[in-house]
Amino acid sequence: MSSKDPPEVSAERGHLKVFLPRKLVECLPKCPVLPKEQLRWNTNEEIASYLITFEKHDEWLSCSPKTRPQNGSVILYNRKKVKYRKDGYCWKKRKDGKTTREDHMKLKVQGVEVGGPQTQPPPSPKNLPLRLLRALLHRAHLPPPLLLAAAGNWG
Repeated sequence: MSSKDPPEVSAERGHLKVFLPRKLVECLPKCPVLPKEQLRWNTNEEIASYLITFEKHDEWLSCSPKTRPQNGSVILYNRKKVKYRKDGYCWKKRKDGKTTREDHMKLKVQGVEVGGPQTQPPPSPKNLPLRLLRALLHRAHLPPPLLLAAAGNWG
């Protein structure tokens, strides 16, 4: 799989957007149900499968934190609504007793990073003059008539 494949963009339902290359979406199995209980760590493929299928299952999203959830529970939170460490789990403190340890990891499936957009869309030619004009407006040494003339040439 090449890294130049166009990214697959899932439809946004107001709370989650997952970016994956098309080949990766085709080879990963769709998850029909979220497991109620699991007593082992999820693999990267399973996590990506949950994220791909999540947009079709609004009932999987938990809007409020569960206090002391059952052992092995699989719960999905919207991280913009439920803050980290406020999910009902008793987090271990560091040796100083003040802070908890945070890990920020990137999800990789078959060597491809999952989660962020792989490419930036090119600027549309329609908005290009406005972008250039905004950039030029911050240059105090250019006289306003010159800026207006430049904007008129693009339109």
